[in-house]
Amino acid sequence: MRTYDLHIHASPPGESSAVDVIDFAKRLGWSGIALSCFPDSEEIVNSHAKMVDDLKSKDFDVVKAIEIKADTINALHKALDSFRRKTEIVIVRGGDQEINRAAVETNQVDIISHPESQRSDSGIDQVMARSAADNNVSVELNFRQILNSYRKTRVHIIAHMRQNIKLAKKYGFPVAITSGAYSKWELRAPRELAAFGVSVGMELEGAFRSLEAGKIEVNRNKLNQNWVMPGVTISDG
Repeated sequence: MRTYDLHIHASPPGESSAVDVIDFAKRLGWSGIALSCFPDSEEIVNSHAKMVDDLKSKDFDVVKAIEIKADTINALHKALDSFRRKTEIVIVRGGDQEINRAAVETNQVDIISHPESQRSDSGIDQVMARSAADNNVSVELNFRQILNSYRKTRVHIIAHMRQNIKLAKKYGFPVAITSGAYSKWELRAPRELAAFGVSVGMELEGAFRSLEAGKIEVNRNKLNQNWVMPGVTISDG
């Protein structure tokens, strides 16, 4: 099984540069990781994409990702229109209910992160669960949220994650377990993240399945200018 941590923040050169993170991820047993940036401008996205492409190797896969933080639905759709075809994984920072809803209602989004952030509920209701399943949008279990939370807050976060796992089992939307790491010291091995998934209500097989490559190859095919739809491309001839 090829396992991927799909939410790691790329760092500038320093103690935990991207090279350090990749080296440590290899030692932990990952097949690949997704390095994300915040798409504040086209220049940042292009520079990030070039960095990730330069870091790819035959023995370790590095995936281009962006994390969109949008205050309004219009801002979210504008970012998706601008950057969806420049990256392999699109993550949307959730929390606001309108953003949560908009994120799961489009197949342009791969992962919704922190849907329960600063909320008194899990951030996903039954209608949104159906939309996430229909559009194949993964709901994230972000380990860093647990790692860096206070005890009282942690109890609420875990309860909300458990609720989203129940919805995932009922409605069939995918789940992505990630480290959410900002440095190599926040990375965890695949078995550790799978154990985290089990601790919030997943079956072990499902927890490991949430660490698989998922839509990476499909999304890479879509970045091909000749791509039309799954199984259909335009021939150069």
